[in-house]
Amino acid sequence: MTTAEFLELPDDGLHYELIEGELSVTPAPAPSHQEVSSHLHEVIAPFVRARGLGMLLYAPLDVQISPYDVLEPDLVFISKDRYLSLRGDRSIDGPPDLVIEIISPSSRRTDYVRKSAIYAKGEVPEYWIVDPSNATIVINVLQDGTYQSRDCVDGDLQSQVLPELTLDFGFIFGAEF
Repeated sequence: MTTAEFLELPDDGLHYELIEGELSVTPAPAPSHQEVSSHLHEVIAPFVRARGLGMLLYAPLDVQISPYDVLEPDLVFISKDRYLSLRGDRSIDGPPDLVIEIISPSSRRTDYVRKSAIYAKGEVPEYWIVDPSNATIVINVLQDGTYQSRDCVDGDLQSQVLPELTLDFGFIFGAEF
């Protein structure tokens, strides 16, 4: 299937992604997944907004990476100078500056292997893999077409896309209100 065919699918409430030309359907995320997503958004969005850096968006949102890949990352950041050129009518049409995927038990292999390869080939500069079950964040930075990975330590992200951002892991991975 191509992205053009994918974007013609009816909105039936299911969670679809196009991965290497294959249609994939996954269940809705678990509450723990959504808690982490919400907490990340609560911290990153004000950081981005206060500095006028660009736009942080969250799922559901289709991101076209190639003619055969339309993924739905949990969070995406697009810099201010690129946002309008990537914002299509139904999707983000090209690689965001940062993609954040939150691991679910059923998505572990897809997020670490298949999506990582797609994001690298699509030239997404930075790809975070967030694992709620282990309270970890792996930051993948694109260098010479491949990702160089490093584990994030509480508070110290070393993000190249959002270099001054810090995260409190207790808040991000906790069930705080």
